[in-house]
Amino acid sequence: VSTQSTGNWLSSGINAEYGQVCRNTEGCVSFTHQPETNRCWPKSMRFGAIPRPKVGVNSRNLDCDGGDNGCYKPNFDYQGADLGRVENVESFSDCLAVCSETDRCMSIAYRASTNDCWPKFQEYGANPGDLEGVDSANLNCNVNGCFKKDFDFWGADLGMVSDVASFAQCLQVCRNTEGCVSFTHQPETNRCWPKSMRFGAIPRPKVGVNSRNLDCDGGDNGCYKPNFDYQGADLGRVENVESFSDCL
Repeated sequence: VSTQSTGNWLSSGINAEYGQVCRNTEGCVSFTHQPETNRCWPKSMRFGAIPRPKVGVNSRNLDCDGGDNGCYKPNFDYQGADLGRVENVESFSDCLAVCSETDRCMSIAYRASTNDCWPKFQEYGANPGDLEGVDSANLNCNVNGCFKKDFDFWGADLGMVSDVASFAQCLQVCRNTEGCVSFTHQPETNRCWPKSMRFGAIPRPKVGVNSRNLDCDGGDNGCYKPNFDYQGADLGRVENVESFSDCL
């Protein structure tokens, strides 16, 4: 969070009601969100200008570790290998949730302008390539723990939450639970288990449950940094951004 004005605060340039602030801000490659004030700072540099620990703000780079890991590819189409097209999907995060609950889905392509989501049965589709207006992601992220389909982070539970309708909602449960660093979701029962250990106590394959770490592979990759500030390099400040996902 920058303590000095950049002279370019986005007081009205983006409607935070629709979320995806950073992804809809030209030049944004990372962001910091402050849940107490619902403020979001899109950034022009990965890790901002001065990355540092700071209680009460959370940060992330859009491209995670900067490698070709498929975690998030803006303006890139994982063309082909479709498992169908799902309409009226309101956000990229919702498209990821669609994939997590679609049998054999390994990746997605999403077009925000039409709210269309294409779950895929190949990690990078059949013919990946640049395409303006389409964003893609690989759920496995090189099997680094960002998303583990049919895998249980067993044990180390911080409780069990019922009536959690999607993987994306379970992610928010974890982010709102003190001490949570990973979670497991069971779509058949809509149950969500926030966890106090990165892979639970005993990580193991289990059909019908899906798991994820908040910090992806645990390295300093910027996928999700709780209580960490990407200070400076601000492209502005957006008010009334209610969640980390909306700041994304």
